[in-house]
Amino acid sequence: QNMPKYPELCVFDLDACLWDKETFELSAPPSSPSHEILGDLNGRGRGVAGVRCGNDVLRLHPGSLLALQGHADGEYPGMKVAL
Repeated sequence: QNMPKYPELCVFDLDACLWDKETFELSAPPSSPSHEILGDLNGRGRGVAGVRCGNDVLRLHPGSLLALQGHADGEYPGMKVAL
């Protein structure tokens, strides 16, 4: 069988890797659901696409969202994800 091989574990670094900013550089932490920014989730409906952090906006990188959605869809059998 020619099943693709995937690592057993995929570890995502958060700051400036999974999302687009270093959190220590944000002007404030997100502090309430009213700071959520709703948007398109790669054609899978709308959901939280970012969050306001004072004067900054924190968003997932587009590739990060694709990778997490792929994992949730079972595209990487047996692989675990750590954040």
